[in-house]
Amino acid sequence: MSNKLINYIFTFGISALLISSCSSWLNNNFLIIDLLSHFRIQYLCISLFLSLFLLLTKNLRLSIFAFSVAMVNFYEILPYYTAVNRNHSENALQSENKIKIMVANVYTRNQNYDQVISLFKKQAPDILVVLEIDREWEKHLNLISDLFPHSLSKPQDDNFGIAIYSQHKPESVRIAKVGVTDAIIAKFTIKNKTFNLFGVHVLPPVNEQYFEGRNIAYAKLSDALAQLGESTILVGDLNSSMWSPAYRQFIHTSKLYNSRHGFGMLPTWPAHAPLLGIPIDHILYTLDWHTISLKTETVIGSDHKALMFEGL
Repeated sequence: MSNKLINYIFTFGISALLISSCSSWLNNNFLIIDLLSHFRIQYLCISLFLSLFLLLTKNLRLSIFAFSVAMVNFYEILPYYTAVNRNHSENALQSENKIKIMVANVYTRNQNYDQVISLFKKQAPDILVVLEIDREWEKHLNLISDLFPHSLSKPQDDNFGIAIYSQHKPESVRIAKVGVTDAIIAKFTIKNKTFNLFGVHVLPPVNEQYFEGRNIAYAKLSDALAQLGESTILVGDLNSSMWSPAYRQFIHTSKLYNSRHGFGMLPTWPAHAPLLGIPIDHILYTLDWHTISLKTETVIGSDHKALMFEGL
């Protein structure tokens, strides 16, 4: 194979990476742009590898080109590692007013009930939101009622069942439609903090119909949040990373803040293929909240990792 053809192949590949990396900056909500927007971590790693390889093979021009693509993705990723998280004072870390919230997609066909329940008991959050429960999962999760005496669930067989379990009695709690899927809307006062909580699981953008349905759910959530105008935390599977044009629009209109800032990417799906991991499960909140810690937890048998949040 001639050097000229090899250069063409590398140029085409790096150009494709550049287009994929920059496409999410467009405000057009097209399915293909949305799907390409989620893999910035992978684009960064691939372009850095190509840049180093081309540098070692003395192809400086293409090495610089690949490095430029890496910097495009680095620019988008960096804030989640370096953002000043208004929360790291020693007093905050030791505060007895910390509220612990966990969101876990257990995967409907997962039968590792005991292991998952052990995780929930070990973490013992103040509030636990569980996604993709069916009646079998609901039956097994009733075993944690001693730790979480307050609960509301709507089991389903279509991967969109949802439930909330709490150590604290909510002032109100209900299940409402957000687009075509159900959401939990609750109000709590915990450790002198009164807030609304939304638990959501929107449609995955696997085709045009679901893509439109997910974006409609974002719009309805924005409207519901605007009507509340109070301290709010939203947790769940948004089936989008932070770089999707639709997600950016949702964050802009809802005025919510991503708890990941300062804590890194924390990919949650697919749990069984970490090299392809992207962050699609989220904990978002109004600016009166502060993150103290945020981490993922392995949910045995699920294709998602759980998110465990501590804040005040």
